[in-house]
Amino acid sequence: MYLQRGATSRGEDESALDLVLVDLRRANEMFKIMDFRGAIEGYDRCLRLLSESSDPAEPGVGEMRHKLLCNRAAAWLREDNPREALRDCKSAIEMDGDDPKAHHRGGVASLALDDYGEAIRMLAKSLSLGSKESDAKALLQTSELLARNEETLVELGQSAAGEEVLNALCSCCERLIGVDDDNDCDASEVLEEIVGLVRQNAASKVLFERANLWKAFLFYFTDSYGDEVAALLREIASGPHAVPWPPAVTARLLATLLDASSSDREKERCVDLLQFASSIPAMNSWFLVRPSRHVASLLVGHGEVVVPIHLLCTVMENSSLRATIPASCAEGIVQILLNFCKTPHGADVLAREHIKPIGMLVSMFEDANTLKGAFDELHDPSIPSHFDRISTAEEAEKFLKREKKRMYNSAVIDLKHSILDALKEMVSKKRCLSNEAFIREITPLGKTSIKPSGLLLNLLSLAKQLHSMSPVKSTPVLGQDGTPKEYEKRHFAADFARNPFGDALIDVKDANEETMLHKLVDILIGCCSTRNAAITLCSKNIHSLLRDLSAYATETIVEKTVRLYKCLFLSCQAFVSEILSGEADMVAFTGLMLTGAPELQVGAMNKIIVMLSSCSGDDFAWFTKKGSGLDMCMCLLCHCRSDGESKSFEEYVDSKKSSTSSSKLEVIKLSRSLFLHCLERCRLRSGNKAGVPRGGAWDTFGHSEIIQMEGYLTGKVSHRGSPSEVKSTAISQLGTREGASPPSGRPAALQQGFFGSKKSYRRSSKGKAAAAKKLPSAVQHSGHTEARAEGCGFRESEGMEEGGTVNPCLKCEVLEEETGTLKEEDGVELKVVWDSTPSGDIKKHRTTWANMDQRDKLSWSQSSTEVNAIVKVPKGTKATDVEVVLTPTRLLVKLGWYGRVFDGPLSRRCKASESWWILDGEQIEICIPKDDKHFWRSLFEGGQMKSYYEVLQELVHADEPAQSYEDLPDEAKDLVDELRERQELVSEGLIDPDIFDDFRCVLSDGDGAK
Repeated sequence: MYLQRGATSRGEDESALDLVLVDLRRANEMFKIMDFRGAIEGYDRCLRLLSESSDPAEPGVGEMRHKLLCNRAAAWLREDNPREALRDCKSAIEMDGDDPKAHHRGGVASLALDDYGEAIRMLAKSLSLGSKESDAKALLQTSELLARNEETLVELGQSAAGEEVLNALCSCCERLIGVDDDNDCDASEVLEEIVGLVRQNAASKVLFERANLWKAFLFYFTDSYGDEVAALLREIASGPHAVPWPPAVTARLLATLLDASSSDREKERCVDLLQFASSIPAMNSWFLVRPSRHVASLLVGHGEVVVPIHLLCTVMENSSLRATIPASCAEGIVQILLNFCKTPHGADVLAREHIKPIGMLVSMFEDANTLKGAFDELHDPSIPSHFDRISTAEEAEKFLKREKKRMYNSAVIDLKHSILDALKEMVSKKRCLSNEAFIREITPLGKTSIKPSGLLLNLLSLAKQLHSMSPVKSTPVLGQDGTPKEYEKRHFAADFARNPFGDALIDVKDANEETMLHKLVDILIGCCSTRNAAITLCSKNIHSLLRDLSAYATETIVEKTVRLYKCLFLSCQAFVSEILSGEADMVAFTGLMLTGAPELQVGAMNKIIVMLSSCSGDDFAWFTKKGSGLDMCMCLLCHCRSDGESKSFEEYVDSKKSSTSSSKLEVIKLSRSLFLHCLERCRLRSGNKAGVPRGGAWDTFGHSEIIQMEGYLTGKVSHRGSPSEVKSTAISQLGTREGASPPSGRPAALQQGFFGSKKSYRRSSKGKAAAAKKLPSAVQHSGHTEARAEGCGFRESEGMEEGGTVNPCLKCEVLEEETGTLKEEDGVELKVVWDSTPSGDIKKHRTTWANMDQRDKLSWSQSSTEVNAIVKVPKGTKATDVEVVLTPTRLLVKLGWYGRVFDGPLSRRCKASESWWILDGEQIEICIPKDDKHFWRSLFEGGQMKSYYEVLQELVHADEPAQSYEDLPDEAKDLVDELRERQELVSEGLIDPDIFDDFRCVLSDGDGAK
């Protein structure tokens, strides 16, 4: 009978467990959609079924009960019912004391019940059991902080000092409550007194919180006293004995932010305080993310339980609420989200509340114009929609302002920059990115599958949108000879939108700052650090965007595009195959080549070798620039050369076959081919078959290194000896140049002049006397044949160049008698070698000048008849060092000791015969008469162009001939008088200078102005 009952009972248990599993899945789904009441009811039903239909001793029943209790405890916490949650956690711990989840949720419940000792014990136990909850450490620290405050409160309650501080706080509070029209007490002074008291005695913060003075204090959180209250709130929540804000403070801040009648200043103050709170661990781990019925009771119409951070985020997600938030407050909300994401637990805390910070910021970026005051003119019905519908001067003025704001809205641009800065930091946190970029789903078979969300596609679409709005400008296209052959319109990175006026009407910020497109490409690079994100972007056709960015006139955009290519190549093999099998440009192949992976480099280098002979001048210039493909090849070959010691290139490659992979050896061989191909093309372009190219990567290694590298790669190796060997060889060559062999064991005599060329000159009697005085100290050790004059002979550091060649600036002091020669006793002559080395100060000035940016060395301005160019030179430069050559189409500026400073074709023709230049201190002023009255956009063809706004300024200030006031006609005099009167009104502040209140100031006589 017992066995039969057991069998029947067993069959019933199996069906009951199936029902429990079904209900458990439903309850979990309700929990995910934040229906916590429904989840609790589902867990209750499962526990009831389990207790009624199964034997607790059966395998799996206890484990299921434990799981249900833990899940229900989490739901009770989300409903702000910590007592029930703690009871479930203790029951779960009795069943399995080694479950970290039960201890963690029990610690959170104890913290909510202000039982800080129990919270510390349970959270510490959870961490010791290997809890995976990211906020466990932060919650433990918060519990310890509150426990210390409790101990401090007990100590102060037993001391006279504590009683005195408490009485002082209560007295200040009573004075605040009693302030009215009949009382002389100033609330501002009382608030400042409380702030000073809290700063003087940090322990008074605990007494302030225990005395519950928050309500009286928040009564003065208004426009008049808001700053003083904000200062006290900051002081209480920071430093030693910091006291986190209670729910009443958080609720007041949120209520002010949600109230449409609150002023912009009040909302900005609230957002600043919430931003401050989000940077404090105790606030961002507990008080801002804790579900609270108290906060909900103070906020009407927001549910029974409210999570402060979730409510804050709904402000930006709701279009009607967003329209009441100023742009400055939106920047604060961006920083609040960023502060959460910076913490180790922030990403998981936000995900738990179904808050998606990255997606939220992308939406905020797209809807920035809908914020309060951002672009009110956009929906103003009094402004005509088209230019041809303008009927009055007032409408024309409003229309112009709106279109100017549409092109460049500084407040919105600043907000978008802060959003992009925050996004860049968020995507660098892999946890934060993976929580939003991918969705984890459970398949019917019980396996977990990961699918991409729409986040990455939204970021890619945002980048394409910015690209489509980017302005264009005429950019020179280089031919195969490296010279401009034509001009074409190319995009360039700017924060203003494309418009027919360029930047002529826009007050653009510093052009050297990174634009929004720069930052968005950085965000995509950050996303690609996660392999799944890179694969997803490749599947969303990111290659079309990269092709467009590769053609930008802004070089920094192209450089970031190469970095993005590299990240994609290293993460997605399918993208590599697409590039190698399809039609790609030099930028894409360069990015593949710079990955550093030999298996990937081989394919890219083979493609580049085929392209080098026929590619455009722009592609070739890109490949040979510093840090690009040629630079990588030369660095690798230099390493091979130094590693191979005295071996030839072929011998080195053969010696590495056994210890190096075949792909790495292939990269070395292809680097040799690329170097020689580039060198050959440069020489063909210049017409010099033995010349050394200049510019780009070539300048990184120098003339002698390139010559020696060519010899090493072609088999004509020129082995370099040690500096001492080269030195002695050079001295002997100089000594025997005149046909005399030097005595054995003696250094060769140095001849007069440079390298043995004799130079005769006359010396004054004073100079002869000075030379005679130096003779005793210069010639010593009689009987020796060695010259001892300071600097005589070659110095190893100054007389030799790298590679063992002789430096032309040999240094020797010159001692000479009236006959022009001094002889020692043994007949060895001391000859003259001129010292052309500049002094130490001049060396310093020249070094500083050489390290300047090339763009900082040149400035220019223009009038209607001439262009004035100013070239900076180092201090101490003489006119004899300067050479300026100006032709009708070209300008060359050289320094004798440096070489070409500037050399290039002018953007327009000039009258070279009428030009002049002068050296004035540390700058060369060059006057270039124009061949016509056309205003120049750039000095050199293809150089940096001035904006239309700068050209218009020069046009206004051009030195045109002007008549005196007395010679003007009467109508012109009246107009001048009106302008002077208008200027006086502007200076007195009676009219706005930015508004054209009189269109006669800008219209010509032909337009009918009177």
